[in-house]
Amino acid sequence: MKHFRYILWLISLLAGGVVSGDDISPDQVRQAIEGGVEFLKATQLKSGSWGEEEVHRGGVSALCTLALLNCGVPIDDPALERALRFQRTVNPTTGPVESNYVASLQLMVFCMADPKKYQKEILRNVEWLVKTQKQTGKRVGSWGYPYGFGDPSNAQFALLALYEASRLGVPVGEETWKNAADYWMNTQNIDGSWAYTYVPPELERGQAPGTGSMTCAGIVSLLISAEKSLLADARISGELFLPCQRQDNVILKHISHARRWMATHFSVARNPGNKDWQLYYLYGLERMGRMTEQRFIGEHDWFREGTAQLLSQSKTAVRRDRVVTCWKGATSSEKIEPISTSLALLFLSKGRYPLLLSKVQTDDKSEDWNWHRHDVRNLARYVEKFWKRNLTTQSVHLRQATVEDLLQSPVLYLSGKDSPLPKDETQLREMARKLRDYIDRGGFVIGEAVCPGGTFDDGFRQLVQAIFPEPEQSLAPVPAEHPLWHAEARIPAEYLRPIYSIEYGCRTCLLFLPAAPNARPSLSCVWELADELRPGNPHSEAVCGELRAGLNLGRNILAYATNRELKTKDENFSVAPQEETPAANLPGVRGKLAVANLRHGGGCEAAPRALRNLLLEASGRLNVRAGVLEKTLPITSPELFRYPVMFLQGRNAFRFTPKEREILQRYLQNGGLLFVNSICASKAFDEAFRRELKAILPDATLTPLPSTDPLLTTKYGGFDLTRTQVRHPQKGLSTETTRLEAATVEGRYAVIYSPLDLSCALEKHPGMDCHGYTVEDAMKIGINVLLYAMQ
Repeated sequence: MKHFRYILWLISLLAGGVVSGDDISPDQVRQAIEGGVEFLKATQLKSGSWGEEEVHRGGVSALCTLALLNCGVPIDDPALERALRFQRTVNPTTGPVESNYVASLQLMVFCMADPKKYQKEILRNVEWLVKTQKQTGKRVGSWGYPYGFGDPSNAQFALLALYEASRLGVPVGEETWKNAADYWMNTQNIDGSWAYTYVPPELERGQAPGTGSMTCAGIVSLLISAEKSLLADARISGELFLPCQRQDNVILKHISHARRWMATHFSVARNPGNKDWQLYYLYGLERMGRMTEQRFIGEHDWFREGTAQLLSQSKTAVRRDRVVTCWKGATSSEKIEPISTSLALLFLSKGRYPLLLSKVQTDDKSEDWNWHRHDVRNLARYVEKFWKRNLTTQSVHLRQATVEDLLQSPVLYLSGKDSPLPKDETQLREMARKLRDYIDRGGFVIGEAVCPGGTFDDGFRQLVQAIFPEPEQSLAPVPAEHPLWHAEARIPAEYLRPIYSIEYGCRTCLLFLPAAPNARPSLSCVWELADELRPGNPHSEAVCGELRAGLNLGRNILAYATNRELKTKDENFSVAPQEETPAANLPGVRGKLAVANLRHGGGCEAAPRALRNLLLEASGRLNVRAGVLEKTLPITSPELFRYPVMFLQGRNAFRFTPKEREILQRYLQNGGLLFVNSICASKAFDEAFRRELKAILPDATLTPLPSTDPLLTTKYGGFDLTRTQVRHPQKGLSTETTRLEAATVEGRYAVIYSPLDLSCALEKHPGMDCHGYTVEDAMKIGINVLLYAMQ
């Protein structure tokens, strides 16, 4: 079957020609990565290597091993075990095989594979790289070949490797980072770019034209140098936290200048400024885009466009009876397929890291939104340690972004000292509408005042009122039992802080953190100072406790907001929603997927978008081109009998009137289907529904569906639902037999009931304390029910 999937994928590529950014599907990306992994495994030698050149023995193998690790190949996979054993036989720090490239790639491999197991090799390579940094001449701060000038390509690999080691706590002297920063600033061209060249002493800087590959290398190297050599945008003085201490540094100006050059010269089809080394350039482009926390370079979505380019360049073949995918560049080393394939895989695998949260820019002219420039990035790195996966963050300009752009991120973080509101009323309404649309579609918003003495609190409260004008929606204190205080780490009572929330539909969807009293630092300030928790830090236990509590609270918030169910970036390629036609403009239900939400007193609109989301998803999967129609109707509405399916949801106790029971009985006996679920497995709703159904259909009994029931299989063209994932409060996910019950009338199902939550999952708001199905399985259950109704 795996071979068959690759053949189908190959046919789709051939039939479609060049893949455009709009045509990419997550399956294509996944299959390309899987095919590339198969290629590397098929071309690996028994020794664990991929064939080694004399100059950089072990370098090709280290690059291939790094690609396999980043593609998620398990550490105990035989191919990876062989590769790591081979790497241990190579010592690139001594003798004739001495090589900066190999030492750097190998160091990154060992850091990612198993830092404890390879601690000796990691320390050896770090010591050697620090020692071999150029200390004299015009290339001070660079790295190069053992007996030559330093160059930017060697320099970037060495800095990347030292950076990965430093993230594990391996000490690298401040002088190393400072010298590296000086080297990159001193070799930058006047136009902002960098070139690969050994510049003789008599020539002036900037003589050689810049290239995309070296400019990406320069940006990333300066970012690393700045992170390691600059002070944070906040301070700790004794027991006091001092927020909003923004540090200006010339390094950041060099980075901005280079980013402007990249925006002007952006390409994925070639290496800008150089006809060669396209795949090497794309490997650097991914790193630049991810580490600058930008989705767009200029007007270009770098990952989408780069992915489309790589898919169009991929080749599929059979190696050792395996269907594989590979890439082959046009120049020297890139003609070696394991090298070019590894570079392509590193772009695809690392570039698709899930986006955890986005920091919101609200103003073109002010930097008020970004007082602590490392806060969300530091929080993401802290969360990575516990979630055991690579994560990324971005910044997003709220006015320029569409709702679909915002939905790329599950969490938006707005912060500042002063009010985030635009002065223009039209812009304010648009800002509120955009954020409401984002929340309606599953997004989560955090607003925080990060500096004392400003107007952010008042401005954000006004924004919340504009987002939620309904009188029943207002900010309220987060209660002590809320999962925010204990979802993953319990926050000690002495570190609790005021947090206000909006409860909308099934869950909390917005948090507001006002300026904290008693000189307590903002969460942004704490996140900015995350590195102060390093081993051996000089701070008191009270200060360390504040830091831990702030980071853990951020982690709890993100766990609650996302349920750890994050999309990789390629999965967002298909998020564009279908057009929603207002029901009032539809002439009728003929040809449309039509279901009505039944109004009752038990919380029938607690999940207002559940049914609409189900119908939109179903219309796409079932190819219903006429659109969808959903209304919330009272049982007494004369329109009731126009709908073949009625949707009943709730979370509170309720009671039908005798007249309503009579109408529902006629509806069900005349062929109607009632599709019911208890929001968050509410016991009150469950008891009320079972009582009411007994009154409506005295002779019918709700009976659990066996796993072999056709409705839970693919018989009607739907999904195999014999086993599904269920979320349990405080316990997480488990795979279980699907729990649906049904009542029959004249041999057909008239009522299908889920005692577990579907609605919050369909809303894409399944809270951690909500007992029910995952978003994906809730959609599948709903579609299977609709397919049954269509029989």
